[in-house]
Amino acid sequence: MKVTHILLIASCVLLSNTNHINLTSAVPDIDTLKGPTASTPVPANNNGTVTDPASTTFGTGTSSRLALYVPGNVYKDYPGWLPLYKALVFQGIPVTVTKDINVAKSHDTVLAYQAFQSKYLGFFDSLTWSGYVTGGNTLISIGMTSKDLFLRMAFGVGIDTNTANAKYREAIVLQKGQSPNSQFDFTDVRDTEIPLYREVADEGFPSIGYTLDWGTNSLGAYRDDEKNLDGKHGITYRSNVFGGRAVAIGIDLGAYIGEANGGKTRGIPRSYVAQYEPGYDNFLRIIKNLYTTSTSAGLVTSWPVPGNKGVHFSWTYDIDAQDSYELAYEVAKDLQSRGIGGTINWQAKLVKDAYDVASFSHYYRNISAVEALGNMELASHSISHSPNLLAFPVGTGKEIWDGSTYDETNYFPFVGQCTNETGVWKTNIPGATTCETPNDR
Repeated sequence: MKVTHILLIASCVLLSNTNHINLTSAVPDIDTLKGPTASTPVPANNNGTVTDPASTTFGTGTSSRLALYVPGNVYKDYPGWLPLYKALVFQGIPVTVTKDINVAKSHDTVLAYQAFQSKYLGFFDSLTWSGYVTGGNTLISIGMTSKDLFLRMAFGVGIDTNTANAKYREAIVLQKGQSPNSQFDFTDVRDTEIPLYREVADEGFPSIGYTLDWGTNSLGAYRDDEKNLDGKHGITYRSNVFGGRAVAIGIDLGAYIGEANGGKTRGIPRSYVAQYEPGYDNFLRIIKNLYTTSTSAGLVTSWPVPGNKGVHFSWTYDIDAQDSYELAYEVAKDLQSRGIGGTINWQAKLVKDAYDVASFSHYYRNISAVEALGNMELASHSISHSPNLLAFPVGTGKEIWDGSTYDETNYFPFVGQCTNETGVWKTNIPGATTCETPNDR
């Protein structure tokens, strides 16, 4: 990957109707990297212990945050809740984590992680969640296997609990007909398919299949190794007349994110480990779209919205560009000295493998240093690859970068990618005639 994919310099319009803006930037202290008091980067610390979400003292914010519900011993049995939480934060979603059903249901949007298995359900829990959905709220489940009637009716699905592996399920194909809910009406195979397979078919990613009932729609259907849809659905969507929505995702999204970012198991990446793979982020973008369109979230975001007035700088760095880590800090420090804020679309690695030693020794310590400066917000690198980026009104389109060689009469944000999905080099940047060569690293 290249050091920098995009540089956007735009004058951003700050919406004046702040009553409809809810930008909650606080992060639970369960995994916050403590920023340094001085400008010296601080390396990340991983003591290898299991993190209990009940240990957090984070208690501020409103009910418009997304509640990540991790009840009972789920955090021990499924530690993937933590990379899932981190990934949601990197998508610009204000998240609170709780083990308490009463705290969770007080929020407008709940993401229930592995909570809807029989062993984690209390006697009245299914009734509680059924009432939550009919109350006009948004409920998203990860890994639901319980066949409780109230849950099945709330989500509108029949449940296949055969989760041994995905031998015949090599991908989840996003359903274009549901694009208002999924925002994936694209044609690139990397955007329309989420890979679950590896070269050895019987080592595919564990999956739960759902059948549709009670007027439920599909956001994603499983494709088997014969290239056909197998009749079960990996992502389902049901809405009701009260404005409530229930979405079921049939794989352990936390584990999927961990393995996909690690790149050393199951062969989920279709290229070398650090290359952009939209399949990693499609789940998160669906969740974010559901969150931002919930009935009372009131969140305004351009993945995410720049938080300062006036000039705002936005740029993106690749995980494998080590020099970029230090440069990001230097740029942020310079902007701070000028009273300017910005957004860094930083590519997020949530697990460590052999390839990422440099990432964990340089990358995270500079993130903590940038956070400590206080003038930058962090966002997901994948945003800069997405056609969605161009859909947001940033500035007037008439901004001029004095002294540049850019065409000042036709300036607009553009995301350029020099390779297609097979790695063949191409040019699709307006006005460009060449791309850097594969050896120009």
